Amino acid sequence: MMLQRKLRNSIMILVVLVLAWFYISGDMGLLAMWRAMLHKKILEAKLEEEKNRSRSLDEIICRLQNDTFFIELYARTKLGMIRENEKVYIFVEESDSDDMSINMDFVENMTEE
Repeated sequence: MMLQRKLRNSIMILVVLVLAWFYISGDMGLLAMWRAMLHKKILEAKLEEEKNRSRSLDEIICRLQNDTFFIELYARTKLGMIRENEKVYIFVEESDSDDMSINMDFVENMTEE
């Protein structure tokens, strides 16, 4: 009698533990849902970044289509173009490094205006 009762309790505990295990760690368990929610947040953040980038590119496109000053600025800085009969002087400071590249970040600053 006592042995049957212990066996029944042990089986019930085992069944509850197995069900709890599947509830927590199965394909649709709590851990999987937590991982999916975390992945969703990461994807939403990336989506917001891409939307911001798209808006910025749309603004640049609009300015390139309509703003002659911006077109000239873009052509001069990104494409290295100059006007006819115009002379360009590039002053290079002597330094220890061999890096002679020109930083053209001010174009991005112009797009923010």
